[in-house]
Amino acid sequence: DTVYVATAPNFAKAMILRTVDGGVTWEMMAQAEEAGIPNRYPMDLVVNPNNSREVYAVFSGFGTSHLFRSPDAGISWIDIGVGLPDVPTSAVALDPLFPDHIYVGNDLGVYVSTDRGLNWEEWSRGMPTAIVMDLTISPANRALRAAMHGNGVWERKLVGATGTMVAEAPPAKSTTFRLHQNYPNPFSKSGRQGTAITKIRFDLSRTDDVVLKVYNVLGQEILTLAQGKYPPGRHEIGFEAANLPAGVYPYVLRIGDRVLTKKMLVVD
Repeated sequence: DTVYVATAPNFAKAMILRTVDGGVTWEMMAQAEEAGIPNRYPMDLVVNPNNSREVYAVFSGFGTSHLFRSPDAGISWIDIGVGLPDVPTSAVALDPLFPDHIYVGNDLGVYVSTDRGLNWEEWSRGMPTAIVMDLTISPANRALRAAMHGNGVWERKLVGATGTMVAEAPPAKSTTFRLHQNYPNPFSKSGRQGTAITKIRFDLSRTDDVVLKVYNVLGQEILTLAQGKYPPGRHEIGFEAANLPAGVYPYVLRIGDRVLTKKMLVVD
């Protein structure tokens, strides 16, 4: 009889409501900016199948965290999206056998946490780079299914489905890497602010394979800025946006299966 719904911030702040009598009556459990959730479009809600008072919510937009957990039926919310890319997020799913395992789908792919949101890693191997619209768990074959925008439905075994609790890959030598905010930011595509080119810098602690790409807010790839093996140290890549419309453009640095994301603003 317990159902949760969320409302969009069109005529009022975003809200999360609950009914415990099959929809006869509803109670507002949380309102944006007052209960710890952002005033963004709520895209998905999922309830712990073993505890109806534990609820997860994901939000679209930019500039805020995108994943929150409530341990008390929606009265208070905890930000567990630290470590996830700051891009619109559309889906969240819990493994019913391992409810500490959380899967999130956003405009860059799928991410997984095996410790209830403390740490995250990319879980998109074998999938195209596209917007993830929905996630669901298939109990019959212990798999995660992801519905992509314009790229079909993809399936992958859940973490632990083969009797192991390992993630993407076996342990390897650790690489410390950092992605810096582009400078200048924002920058003008016409050069009216002094330059039409922005610089993107990243640091590596050892030689590794690097991919640096720019996307639009729909998750479509715009340009590959760097791809290949790079030595340790600081690297700088120039990006010119003369042929792009003004707007926000996420840029994504991938080192193996690890990913860092920042966004830049192009103005006229």
